[in-house]
Amino acid sequence: REGLTARAQDIVTERLGPRRDLEIAEARQSEVTKERFTGLDRAILADAEDGVARVTEGSGPGGRFDEALRRARLRHLEGLKLAAPAGRDAWQMKPGWEASLSAMGHRGDILRALAARGQDDVADHNLRRFEPGAHGYERLVGTVITSLPEDELRDRRSLIVEDFQNGRWMVDIGMREPGTIPPDGAVVELGARRAKLRETDASIVRIAERSGGLYSETLHKDAEPGSTAAWRQGHVRRLEALRRDGIATRGSDGTWSIPGNFAGRAMAYDASRTGRVELQVRSWLPLKDQARHAGLTWLDEHAGALPGDHLGAARTARLEFLRQKGWLGNETSEMDETLRNRLRAMELRRAYGALAAASGRGAVELAQGDRFEGRFEKAIDLGQGRLALIGNGREFALVPWRPEMERQRGRELTVKRTAQGVTWTIGTGRGLGR
Repeated sequence: REGLTARAQDIVTERLGPRRDLEIAEARQSEVTKERFTGLDRAILADAEDGVARVTEGSGPGGRFDEALRRARLRHLEGLKLAAPAGRDAWQMKPGWEASLSAMGHRGDILRALAARGQDDVADHNLRRFEPGAHGYERLVGTVITSLPEDELRDRRSLIVEDFQNGRWMVDIGMREPGTIPPDGAVVELGARRAKLRETDASIVRIAERSGGLYSETLHKDAEPGSTAAWRQGHVRRLEALRRDGIATRGSDGTWSIPGNFAGRAMAYDASRTGRVELQVRSWLPLKDQARHAGLTWLDEHAGALPGDHLGAARTARLEFLRQKGWLGNETSEMDETLRNRLRAMELRRAYGALAAASGRGAVELAQGDRFEGRFEKAIDLGQGRLALIGNGREFALVPWRPEMERQRGRELTVKRTAQGVTWTIGTGRGLGR
């Protein structure tokens, strides 16, 4: 963090020149009354001993200015009940005071994000944090109001979700790949994430069990003669990541010591990064757009089984739109499979036509057994789901999108339609996804 901050300051100084002393002073002065963890707090925390922060007399103009800032900041923290006087020029800091300030700053970020989206009527105490099993909820279905950082240092994200009974929830969705965070208005379902041992970790455990708690590429090759060098190297990279968290240790000869509780600690490590909540995007289109969408939508297939006045109004508007178009009878409130297929095909034809006209390329609709090679260009959000645009210089194809594909955006892929769905291979066959 500090290295990134220092480098950023260097770059800005190169572009704009050094900051004036007055600007620096004003910036530091503004930190005195901020309800978040600031640079002043960082200095106070570093100098505190046994939870007691002392203000020493400064020498020179700069020292006296710093003394005045610290004294003013500690008095402000006293007003926030995070510090209490402990004698002359000393304050006893409340345990966890820095975490409390960070939480205040995060709460302020949330309220500002809501206000920027016209949700400034939402009071902080009306925003509950969703944890599966808490508040009597095992799962949560609703629409995304906005997304914001949960922990910027670790790139964790949070969603603010409104359920269909107008309740608002804060949801920690962990670390997410770029392009996989649902947009504002998307319909999402959230529930408990099931702990699952990675195939790589299971392989490490098997080899360690037969090798007396040790793992190395040589031991791996002896245990699995048919394994490739790339597969074994993937195990080493995984162990390197776990080593930084103290889960595995590496010897000077490249041999790894695997503890007996390796599997459980590896799953806990993944859970700490991805969060305890499983996120599924049910529709990338907002409800208001689904109501008058000329194609199959989530409202057509799943909305009828969920309670909520807001959802009921959207469902009613959707049925009225379908009747206006003549696709649904006046006395009918349910769609048959023929109409579903018609709406699905209609939307695909429209999407293929628009992309062909915009790019000047031919559209390829893959039948079973067909292969297509091209570059993953972007994701297309339709009522029936998100599709990936794979294209080359002459043609393009639309295939089902998967979150794992976002890591390969801009790279060459080979896709093939099979009886089970669409498989895609990265480059020269380094990976496979279904």
